[in-house]
Amino acid sequence: MPRPNFLLLVYYARSGSTFLASRVAQEAPSVIVLPELEFPVHLLYCDTPQERLKQMALDGRTASLNISWERLKRLAEDPANESLCSFLTELAIEYRKSVNPGLSHVAPHSILLKHGKYINAHAGVLSKSFGSYKWLSISRDPRACLSSAWNTTSIFKYRKMSNSGPLRACIRYRRFMRMITSLDEERTCSIRYEDLIGDYGQTIDGVLSFAGVERSPQSTIAYKIGRQMSAHSRIHEAPEQTRVYGWEDELPLRHRFIIEASLPDLCNDRQIANALPKMHQWRFWAISCIEYLLLDPYHFLASRLVTKEHSAHG
Repeated sequence: MPRPNFLLLVYYARSGSTFLASRVAQEAPSVIVLPELEFPVHLLYCDTPQERLKQMALDGRTASLNISWERLKRLAEDPANESLCSFLTELAIEYRKSVNPGLSHVAPHSILLKHGKYINAHAGVLSKSFGSYKWLSISRDPRACLSSAWNTTSIFKYRKMSNSGPLRACIRYRRFMRMITSLDEERTCSIRYEDLIGDYGQTIDGVLSFAGVERSPQSTIAYKIGRQMSAHSRIHEAPEQTRVYGWEDELPLRHRFIIEASLPDLCNDRQIANALPKMHQWRFWAISCIEYLLLDPYHFLASRLVTKEHSAHG
């Protein structure tokens, strides 16, 4: 069997990455989409099966795979899976057997790995272990991303996905976009969430064409979310244009102003920052700067304590 290609999905939180991954799995059964896992990129630095197993055992990282630990151990210790590509390929095939046995006869063409934090951080070293890979990057209007993060509770961290103020959030978002633009253009397919929702057919066809697979819709969705389902309650719904501008009813005026003033080139339309009175603009900047210097560090420390407390009682 030919070795599958790897599709590495990079994204900012709440940008529509899970919606995209689930649609790829539904439209192209030859693409295996692994659930959001923390260990694949950590395995880049593991030289022995024992080190791999140790990484996989940390913090229940394999819980959403629906594969027994005995089976995972056999896969890791199999001499045929010495390379990371071979191991992840067999892991993906085993995962699909467990969650969607009806597709076991479909030969895998590609494997999609999705975990923004770790894939983004290690973007420069992935080519050493993944000989045949491509990047998928999805971006969204920062007002929508950040508004959603401020209003969504992460089951993994038992707190809001973002507790930072708008100024710090804008800095993080700008860093992410710089990372996206640094990727190899020939290996990268860039998707805008607004295009995926507004012109779903053409956009998903472009993604699948880039991946080298044909569109072949199935009645069963092969992507399993696991514990994070409540944060992704709408991924199986039909695309609706109302999702694109839903942030307008949720985003406080000060937050909207700071985002539009800090990231004017990334806010697609409907900008109001320049229309606000100068007095309001200066007041919003002053509050946000104080928040950035004094309150954001406190929120970060408090959220870490809450995370540790819930983990201890979990």
